[in-house]
Amino acid sequence: MLSDSHRQFLKTLGNPRRVELMLLLMQRPMTVTELMEKSDMEQSTVSHHLKRLKLCQFVKNKVNGKERIYSVNEETIEPLFRLMNKHVKKYCQRLCCQPS
Repeated sequence: MLSDSHRQFLKTLGNPRRVELMLLLMQRPMTVTELMEKSDMEQSTVSHHLKRLKLCQFVKNKVNGKERIYSVNEETIEPLFRLMNKHVKKYCQRLCCQPS
């Protein structure tokens, strides 16, 4: 049986816009402005998703003057996303994404 924590984790991970932001942060740490430019999302949308990702500890941030620089949680989320990418490349691109 799934706990509330599991449900929260999956709900956070289940949002494609949040996953898009995390994939961008897998490349390198970025500010909200950089994430806006690379994702074509508005500032409020990026900030909203980062708030949720930070709450669930998927991302962390450090303050540099007036800007916050966001990065992926290296301990747990980065390995999870590397494994997800490996699975997608090996299986999903040719099998599970085929039209029914």
